[in-house]
Amino acid sequence: ASMVAKVLQLTRQDTLAWEASADQDVLIAPFKGEYVFQLARFDNPDPYGSDSFGLAVLKGRRALMSFNSNKFSRTHDLQKALDEPQSKITSVQYFAELWKRAFYRANRIPEEFERVNKLLDSELNQMAASQ
Repeated sequence: ASMVAKVLQLTRQDTLAWEASADQDVLIAPFKGEYVFQLARFDNPDPYGSDSFGLAVLKGRRALMSFNSNKFSRTHDLQKALDEPQSKITSVQYFAELWKRAFYRANRIPEEFERVNKLLDSELNQMAASQ
């Protein structure tokens, strides 16, 4: 639980440099030149179920350890490691947050939103100046 919590904390702090990979459902974050965190999203075949996620720690091509959001039963330990009150948040929700934050970082979503926003402002300013 502490490993998952630390990866989530570093991702929340925007410290891990998540990157997109050739597979749109896999993100990677090189760590200290020796390790790589690999975060994967898996579609749930149940149309009413949510996606599931996997987090693996790799050294070279070898997985040292891996965690699956659906089988991760240590949610209370995770909340304790994050110093958050115990709540009804599930481990899948923590992994989904990790995915969302890593995805935004890997694809530079906030930067792109800001760029689009500036382009919209520029367009509106040009329209106002021409009237």
